Amino acid sequence: MRSMSYRFSALVAVIAATAVGCTSASDVDLTAPKAALATASANTSPQERGVFEALEAIKQAVIASDTVTLKRIWTDDYTFINVRGGLVTRAQRLANFASGATDIAVIDNEREITISVYGDMAVLQVLSTLRGQFSGQPADTDLRGMFMWIHRNGRWQLVSNELTAVVPVVPVSSSSTATASPANVNGPREASVIAALKEYERAIVASDTEALKRIWTDDYKFINTQGAIATKAQRLANIASGATNVVEGVNQREITVRIYGDNAIVQQLFTLRGRFGGVETDSEVRGMFVWVWRAGRWQLVGNQVTPVLPS
Repeated sequence: MRSMSYRFSALVAVIAATAVGCTSASDVDLTAPKAALATASANTSPQERGVFEALEAIKQAVIASDTVTLKRIWTDDYTFINVRGGLVTRAQRLANFASGATDIAVIDNEREITISVYGDMAVLQVLSTLRGQFSGQPADTDLRGMFMWIHRNGRWQLVSNELTAVVPVVPVSSSSTATASPANVNGPREASVIAALKEYERAIVASDTEALKRIWTDDYKFINTQGAIATKAQRLANIASGATNVVEGVNQREITVRIYGDNAIVQQLFTLRGRFGGVETDSEVRGMFVWVWRAGRWQLVGNQVTPVLPS
């Protein structure tokens, strides 16, 4: 895995609208989109350059509500978790763009951009300011996003992305009576991902930092319900100090598992109670977990949780 980190303002207009990737190493501050892309291309691997080119295509398509291009860029099983914690399919997003229910007006002030490439998968995380509307709901705020790309048939396609508002939110009450439902598992590899997820849940509730060190990749990153980002070292320190204390994650449902070679993505809806970075959480959340297969086991590259807000 090769990693590089970038901070440049105009290029990521692409990202916040619908991108994916994650990493860190050298920083570049630029304002012109073409200059940013040219500089990035000159300092990155062919895989990373391909991701940036895909981001530019997405930027143009999203701003223009170009559903024909979006159909090519999004995988058939593409999903999106929006700022309200809603899960939207490819067909639903395309319909939203076509009807005007989703209309991205402005994406700016992009920063804290990281991208990581793991073979045929790329994960990107970014903080940006977005103005527009999603599924008919207005948005004008700072958003933190995680995006997962897969390299397929000679090009990068977007598998999934999630956005979390970097503002205090009023979560849905956690008094839900829903019960846990089984994951959408179709084979032994999917079952092995669920087993890794369960081991992670056990370790996080037990504040088992030794197990978490094994489960998380060295460049692991987490985006919490407040839209804050934490590295592996920061999360371990938070757990050791008690600033992060997950009491329970229950009522897991709407669980999906997708495998892409040595990479996997899990999405689920659940009730989360505890403290993250010193902030108390007791709400319904929707989460995305990105995994990579290494040395005979699944490791967690990154995950993000977004509060589910009242409709």
